[in-house]
Amino acid sequence: MSVDETFDRNRRNRGVVRAAVTNVIKSVKVELAKEVSDIQVLQDKLNILVKRETDLQTLDETINGQIKLVELEKEVEHELEYSDSIIRCKGKIRRFIDKHRCSNVDAAVITRHVNR
Repeated sequence: MSVDETFDRNRRNRGVVRAAVTNVIKSVKVELAKEVSDIQVLQDKLNILVKRETDLQTLDETINGQIKLVELEKEVEHELEYSDSIIRCKGKIRRFIDKHRCSNVDAAVITRHVNR
């Protein structure tokens, strides 16, 4: 396989992973918009995002080593956009889960005090 073919293959792989990330982020937004969001679904989406983030980092590093220097800046800008989207989405999920856990703890404490 030539260098150009390897480069194209890596870019296409990254495109597939980026599309998967976009789909996960959209599904998280839908889940968070529900009246009652499923914590387990959100936790699963968070795990997927963490894995895809690692996949993207690996592909980005590989591609950055293969591209011409003049293209590097634009390439890194796009990488940072995806990275920022992943970070924001992971943060939203974690905040929601933390808030839900705090609510459950508060409810348990209130229930114990009421039932005394």
